[in-house]
Amino acid sequence: MSSANCGWLFYKKPFLSQKENRLNEEIRKANEELLKTKYVDYNYPVVQNQSIIKLKTTYPGLVIGSGYVHSLKKQSENFDFCFYFDHTTGMPVIPGSSVKGTLRSLFGIGQTNYKDRYEKEKFELIKELLEKNEIDVKKLGEEIFEGLKDGEEIPLQKRDKFFDAFISSADNDGYIFADDYITPHENPLKDPVPNRMLKVRGDVEFTFTFVLHDGMITAKAKEKLFKELLLFAGIGAKTNVGYGQFEEVEKG
Repeated sequence: MSSANCGWLFYKKPFLSQKENRLNEEIRKANEELLKTKYVDYNYPVVQNQSIIKLKTTYPGLVIGSGYVHSLKKQSENFDFCFYFDHTTGMPVIPGSSVKGTLRSLFGIGQTNYKDRYEKEKFELIKELLEKNEIDVKKLGEEIFEGLKDGEEIPLQKRDKFFDAFISSADNDGYIFADDYITPHENPLKDPVPNRMLKVRGDVEFTFTFVLHDGMITAKAKEKLFKELLLFAGIGAKTNVGYGQFEEVEKG
C-alpha cells in the first residue's frame, strides 16, 4: 500500500533525481507506486445541513483533470494526460466547480436553442424529473447556479453551494487507480500511437456534497434531481466513450 501523496508522486517525485538520464526510470517507479495506492479515509469535513449523494464509478472508470499541464516533458514512461488531485491529501477529487459546471450545462442557461437532439433530451429529462411541467427550467437553473431570482440577486448565505466530491470507499481490494490506453487514429495511412492515461477504477465510491436551500423547488427535490442528472450525464473527461459514468450505491 502506498502512503505517499498521489499528486506528489504524479507531478513531483521524478524531479528528485538530479540525473537527466534516470528521469524515465524515476517516472516508472513513481507510477508503479501510484498504481499501488489504496483508499485511505481522510475524514473530510462535514458542513452543517449538508446534502450528500453517494455514487459508484462504473467500468471503464473516471478521468479528471486531463486538461491540466504536466511540467515534465513528454517521456516514454510518463502518462500522456494529466490528472487532478486534492492539494492537501493528494487523493483524486472531483472539484466542486466541475460538479456545478456539469449540472449547470444541463439547464440551458444562456441558450436560445438546442444544437442537437441530445441537448433537447437533457432539457426534457429535467422537466420529467421535476414532475412539474409548469416550472421554468431555465429560471430554476438561474436560481441554483447564478444566484438570481426574478432578476434579483439571492443573498450569499441563501445560495446553493457545491463542494468537491471525494472518494469514500473502494472495492478491488482497496485499489483506486489503474492505467488505460486510448488509440486515436489521426492519419488513416499511419499506425496509431497509443496514449497512456491514469484513471480511477470502476467500483470506487464518490461522495458528492452540497448545501442546498428551498426555492422554486425544495432542497430535497434538488438533491434528488442532481443525483439523477449525474447518473444520466456522467462527469469528467471522455464521457462520450464511457468514462465518468456512475451507478447508485446499494444501501446496506
